[in-house]
Amino acid sequence: MSVQLNDAELIEQARVFALKAHGDQKYGKRPYEHHLQQVFYLAKSFELPAQVQAAAWLHDVLEDTEVYFEDVMVAFGVKIFDLVNAVTNEAGKNRLERHERTYPKIRRNEYAVALKLCDRIANVRECVHTENKGLMKMYKKEQADFEKALRRPGEWEELWRALHNLLDFQAK
Repeated sequence: MSVQLNDAELIEQARVFALKAHGDQKYGKRPYEHHLQQVFYLAKSFELPAQVQAAAWLHDVLEDTEVYFEDVMVAFGVKIFDLVNAVTNEAGKNRLERHERTYPKIRRNEYAVALKLCDRIANVRECVHTENKGLMKMYKKEQADFEKALRRPGEWEELWRALHNLLDFQAK
C-alpha cells in the first residue's frame, strides 16, 4: 500500500473490494455481503485489530472469487494478505483433506485463528437462523478436529466460548 490509511478507511476499502469481488454471489438465499458483514461484526465486537477486521471482509475472496493472491497483496499489504491467505482453503479431494492442509497454515498466525473462529461462529449462527440441521450436524461433527488443530490454552477463549455456546445450545 502506497498511501497510509487510517483504520476506518482500511476497513472500508476492504469492504468495497470484497463486495465488488463477490458481486452477485449468494450466501444461502442472502447476498454474500450478509456473511462478510457478520464475520466483520464479530471481529469488531471482540475488539480484534483493524487489520483483522479488514481481513474479515476479505476472508473469502481468494477462495470464492476471481481475485488473485497478488491483488490482495498489492491492495492491502503483507499482514492482511497473510491473514486472508491463511484462512483460504488449500486444495483437497474432500472437506476433511482440505482442512487437514489448511489448519496448520491458520495455526501459524494467532490472528488467523481468531479470524477463522469469527467465520465459524458466523456460519453456525446462520445455521441456527435458517434451521439448517445438515450443516449444523457437520459443524458439530468437525468440532473436535477443529479445536485440536487450532485451539491453544488461553488464546481467544471468548471466541471459543461463543462457538461452544452456539453448538451446545443446538444440542439441547
